[in-house]
Amino acid sequence: MNELPRDINHPVWDVYDLYRDARFSVLYYSEKLNRFKGWNFFIEIVLAITTSSSAVAALWLWNTSFGKEIWKYVLVLSALLAVIKPIIKLTEKVQQYEEVLTGYRGLENDLKIIVVQINQSKKYGTPHKTKLLEALARQGELVKKSPETKPEKKLQVKCRAQVMKALPAEHFFVPEDK
Repeated sequence: MNELPRDINHPVWDVYDLYRDARFSVLYYSEKLNRFKGWNFFIEIVLAITTSSSAVAALWLWNTSFGKEIWKYVLVLSALLAVIKPIIKLTEKVQQYEEVLTGYRGLENDLKIIVVQINQSKKYGTPHKTKLLEALARQGELVKKSPETKPEKKLQVKCRAQVMKALPAEHFFVPEDK
């Protein structure tokens, strides 16, 4: 069955586009946060393993000739990570990404509510427009808080494709009147 042509210039698309943008940001910042958490976890494990009180440091393996060589490299890595960690402020970055991600999750939920209300009422009216303006203001605040200095283009393309697959144009109701 062929669908009637949809008005792609209808103002309701401002809501839907912002909803997609919020979903995109949730996916993007989730991925970035998971990477930083992964690196932080790796560094913490290496530092914990190499402390003198660590049970790992006392393993018999390190008394073999092969083990002694490996242990030297692990200790060098640990020393470098101990110096680098405060410089790169990994824990601070994790906190920043968590804060921004939490904000975008809230924004996405608020926009989803607007989308559902439009779909249920089968119209795009003043209450929806008012809520859209509030959502735009929230998005503006989140953009200011972004820890990104240079976005990762490849990840952006991947996340945008996921959003378009999950939320295609056919997913949204477009009223006939403007």
